[in-house]
Amino acid sequence: MGGLRYAVCPKGFETPLGTLPCDMEALEAIAADTGVDWTAGQLGHRNEHSVEFQAVFLKYLFADREMRILPVLCNSFADLLDAEADPREDAAISCFVEAVVKYIAARPGEVLVIAGADLSHIGPKFGHPNPLDKSDLDELRTYDHTLLQCVAAGKPEAFFRKIQQERDRNNVCGVPNIYTFLRILEGLEGHLLRYDQYFEPPTASAVSYASLVF
Repeated sequence: MGGLRYAVCPKGFETPLGTLPCDMEALEAIAADTGVDWTAGQLGHRNEHSVEFQAVFLKYLFADREMRILPVLCNSFADLLDAEADPREDAAISCFVEAVVKYIAARPGEVLVIAGADLSHIGPKFGHPNPLDKSDLDELRTYDHTLLQCVAAGKPEAFFRKIQQERDRNNVCGVPNIYTFLRILEGLEGHLLRYDQYFEPPTASAVSYASLVF
């Protein structure tokens, strides 16, 4: 069931600064609690760079700390967007989220939860018919900030509904992990540190991104 939504890698991540080991205790506890083999889709980690980037940042920032990570990839929620479904009613999502929340609550010591995601992908490079101009980028900024307000307020359903209403016209690729992050940390509010856009002149396309802390 849950393996269709999430894939955990049971291996450590090598970085130029050393290896970050997988938190096998966490993985085993969550698997026992849910009865799901969360490693079934682990090969997805082979080509996906999200966790690799975070591993390097963690090793750099906390070089003297002993750390273990639970490397999770979130699969697509496109079926829920298309069906205008409520992700809170999706058993596979709730199964994973509730087990993680339970483990964090019971675990001694500090836990850091990270969602490595970007935001909108617009322009011809991403399937839109027209090249972008300044007015498009200004409109994108306005739209993205409505999403980020939902994120900073700690409101996973509001975030998801906003994208659903727009039929994900801006190709927000971080929907599953941002939504899952907000469910795990439900009730906490965030602070927007920075928002920006990367515009690629040869394709007249852009990707937006932001950083928030909770």
